[in-house]
Amino acid sequence: DAICNFLLRIVCTAADNTNAATNQGEMVSLRCGTLLKTALSQSLWPDADLKLSFMDKILHSIDQSTPTVNYTNIYTILEFLYYLLDIMSKSKLLSGLKSLQRSLASCLSSDDSKVVKYLNQLLSKMFVLFPIEPWVATPTGASRSEAHLLYAKFEELENLYAAIAKNIVEGLV
Repeated sequence: DAICNFLLRIVCTAADNTNAATNQGEMVSLRCGTLLKTALSQSLWPDADLKLSFMDKILHSIDQSTPTVNYTNIYTILEFLYYLLDIMSKSKLLSGLKSLQRSLASCLSSDDSKVVKYLNQLLSKMFVLFPIEPWVATPTGASRSEAHLLYAKFEELENLYAAIAKNIVEGLV
């Protein structure tokens, strides 16, 4: 588990924002990604306990609107989370994604087209794996913002799904 978590950290943090053709950090990140995918295969460590909480700080940096936001690492994290949705068990995914709800929600308001693209792919797959209950009329006495909370099927993702619903409602108004 320690080796897989070490490789995961390198994959998600080694790349830098330079546009150099021979970006050493990105090359290291890609090599470690290949090693990690091999390690997580069914023949080696399919049930490795990956710690995803370190990704929170990197993803949440997008919300601070500073020029030091490392979009390359954010893209890599979103891509690798998408990959993990295919190979990890639902229970491990839910516990890992629970710690990333706030930072994934902060990515919803990004103006970066690649972040939007990768987040769209990730959320689309998440909705298939962890669906929400069908939307019904707002119960008597409940506000609009309370209505979507009442129908989240997985409480581990309740805050993220609430942020998505809020973003949709605000975008339509």
